[in-house]
Amino acid sequence: MVTLDTQVAVVADALSLCLEQQLARTMAGPVAVSTLVPGQAAIADYCACGDNTGSGEAWVRLVGITPVVGAGVGQKLAIPKCGSDVYYNATLEMGVFRCAPTPDDQGNPPSAADLTDAAHRLMDDAAAMRRAYCCLRDARKAAGYDSELAIAPGAWTPHPSLGGCMGGSMTLSFEIQDNCC
Repeated sequence: MVTLDTQVAVVADALSLCLEQQLARTMAGPVAVSTLVPGQAAIADYCACGDNTGSGEAWVRLVGITPVVGAGVGQKLAIPKCGSDVYYNATLEMGVFRCAPTPDDQGNPPSAADLTDAAHRLMDDAAAMRRAYCCLRDARKAAGYDSELAIAPGAWTPHPSLGGCMGGSMTLSFEIQDNCC
């Protein structure tokens, strides 16, 4: 029998929806593609520069799941016994790629106004990610998830502008638990 990870996948799906909704309210507008992506990094496959299908792509990906075992420095490592809950910290990354200013056909760099506008759009997308975190937190409460399981926002960081695309991402972490037996 195949089962979906109902703890991580459900949160990732909800975050993806929240991110898409919040990006639609930005200066740059809705994205052309919003999806979960596998792997160590998102790839700017759908930057969508110059067409009318939307502006860029948004993603959510699983960064990692780390077991929470042990205690403080100098104390014995605590391995959970059968029948006891094991806690993990799961980390997701959400991000967006948008069109970046590029040199013109004569090789002239983008204007200061174009660069300033791009910086403002990038900052606005960062604000949308912070709102997506709040949306996710509220959605989990509305769905009846244990309010004691924390969802913590992480840092927002820009991505290098490559191939006419710019963007940034933000992480968030949350607790999950499994029973090993």
